[in-house]
Amino acid sequence: MGQSLYIHLSEPPKCIFGVWNACLAEGEDKEKAIASAVESLTFIEKLIKGKKFFGGESIGFMDLALGWIPLWTSVMEEVGDMKILDEETFPSLHEWAKSFIRVPLVKSCMPPREEFFNYVQSTARYVQNPSQKHYGAAKRVLRYLRGTLDYGILYEATEESRLEEDEALPEENPEGYEIERDT
Repeated sequence: MGQSLYIHLSEPPKCIFGVWNACLAEGEDKEKAIASAVESLTFIEKLIKGKKFFGGESIGFMDLALGWIPLWTSVMEEVGDMKILDEETFPSLHEWAKSFIRVPLVKSCMPPREEFFNYVQSTARYVQNPSQKHYGAAKRVLRYLRGTLDYGILYEATEESRLEEDEALPEENPEGYEIERDT
């Protein structure tokens, strides 16, 4: 039997909501939102510390589940003119993000940064001047999230749960990512 890892499902949303709130806020509200995001990122930093990926040397479920955080965070940092996920404060998380995005399959699934930046920037404009329709949509999302706060993910790494390397990664590897293949 492999390792077990439990992450409460409220941690990643707390992190992104904190970054999003900081992106939109100003002054003291921005500082509070940044502190909230840093608290959640600190929790995630502790989970990845000393490992290349959350499961060790291979990409696992938690890497895939949390892999969107660095992209979202970096774009929101730029839109909100701030810095939260820096290498000095979160060295392990920063290294993990670089390793994760270098995997060809992951890289091919990420949206182009410029398009994602434009999406976040335009969304931020709408959120700063919302209509009643926007409030209604936000309330539905928040009700759903409130109903799922007690959920969590228990991931137990076993040999059967490993992604077959041949299926996940191409033979040619122009990015220089080390592919370990069972022989």
